[in-house]
Amino acid sequence: MKETVDLNRLEFLILETLHEGGSEDKYHGMTITELMEENDGALGARMTVYKKMKKLVSKGYIQKGCVDNHADTFYFHLIFINLLMNLVVSYQKYICVMHGIPRLALRNSAGQR
Repeated sequence: MKETVDLNRLEFLILETLHEGGSEDKYHGMTITELMEENDGALGARMTVYKKMKKLVSKGYIQKGCVDNHADTFYFHLIFINLLMNLVVSYQKYICVMHGIPRLALRNSAGQR
């Protein structure tokens, strides 16, 4: 069965760049120019990035933040951050089951309590 993917490679790069840039609230967002600079032109033309950002906003992955010198900033939507956290927990459970590792051992090795 073919699995459908909601994001394409370019959209994933945008989300990855926002994550690496710590864009988790409206005051720490990134502008389109900052995103393009971080990716050394790999995102394509500014209009392409703008359209992808509009799509990601409409799908709820990101939100518009505060304005920086007449440019919108963008950051992760809280719902998306929660989704990522749930995916990480699910993946950890999967790894533990597959390798017979007690979950407590996994938490301790990651420095969690």
